[in-house]
Amino acid sequence: MIHPTLGPLLRTTVVMARDLRNFAIISCLVMIGFGVAFYFLLSDHNVVGFQTLSDSLLTMFRGFLGDFDYFIFQKLDRSMRSFVEIMFSVYLTISAIGDSSCISV
Repeated sequence: MIHPTLGPLLRTTVVMARDLRNFAIISCLVMIGFGVAFYFLLSDHNVVGFQTLSDSLLTMFRGFLGDFDYFIFQKLDRSMRSFVEIMFSVYLTISAIGDSSCISV
């Protein structure tokens, strides 16, 4: 026997890895879904960060990490800007809920 606490430690690590995998899959699906939606919605309006699909996905990832500026939507007309800001706020809320759900007490 190597050490008596090694077995429970390995089981805990495996369970934690499964939880992280599930979180990563769901986060990626949400991020890709919103990224594609914002790309199709904003690519015609030349909004910085949404001109290409890869830029849109990178902007979604930056928003997921908390590095985002709402002033890039200033070029849009009022109704479009309101809709986009609400949708981006929904995305950030979903991201925040996902981030807080993996914190265990």
